Amino acid sequence: MMRVEQYERDSVCHLTRKLFSLMMSLLFGVTILALPLNSLATTDATKKRPVNFNQAISPILSKHCLECHGPDANQRKAGLRLDLYDTAISPRKSKPAAILPGNSGESLLVERITSKNPDELMPPPGNGTKLSEVEIETLKTWIDEG
Repeated sequence: MMRVEQYERDSVCHLTRKLFSLMMSLLFGVTILALPLNSLATTDATKKRPVNFNQAISPILSKHCLECHGPDANQRKAGLRLDLYDTAISPRKSKPAAILPGNSGESLLVERITSKNPDELMPPPGNGTKLSEVEIETLKTWIDEG
């Protein structure tokens, strides 16, 4: 009788070890298979470079905004100066900041350049300098990057 119990115990231990070994092999295999996918995601994320202000943003602002919102205080409209980062992110008299770093969805600049209301749209209709979708997306990305 003792031999049967010993045999059953050994069989259970053997089966447990085999099952554990199989589970570890599966876990190792899944991990190995997942590594290339993870490295691909990392590679794509690292390939995307931040938007460069001097190369991408400054030309957009110069072309579409600075005639009315630039350095010339006599020409400046709504007290908004977009040629200096510090003034663009600072609240104005009774008006919010034009740019909220890290939050394009709440930034007045994005609200105005994407407005469907012609009275709010910037640059104003008829001015001939409507922003392209690429320019709008570039500005949004730059703002979201903070």
